[in-house]
Amino acid sequence: MAEKLYLINEDTGKGVDFEVLDRIRVGRKQYIVLLPLTAEDIEICSSMMEPLADDDEDSADDCTDVCILEIGESRNGNTQFLRVEDDVLDCVFKLFRDRNEERFQFV
Repeated sequence: MAEKLYLINEDTGKGVDFEVLDRIRVGRKQYIVLLPLTAEDIEICSSMMEPLADDDEDSADDCTDVCILEIGESRNGNTQFLRVEDDVLDCVFKLFRDRNEERFQFV
């Protein structure tokens, strides 16, 4: 069974269900690649993090956005998920694509 994750959007207080697609380490940092499970979850998470999306409106319906977050630790030792800068986002996505080219179809 696929690993699931439930995160609360701090801006709206609404929860988002994700499927965990991969965990990727880059240097000392670890990232998590997430797939929102419903259209409503995609809409909610868009304000929570930067989804990777195709800018071409014609193909937008054919592509699925994934969300990438950095896995961090809060001062009290709890796991927290942090937004990722664009240049790091691109790097992590390329690693994700390379590691999963046989598992997923990338466009």
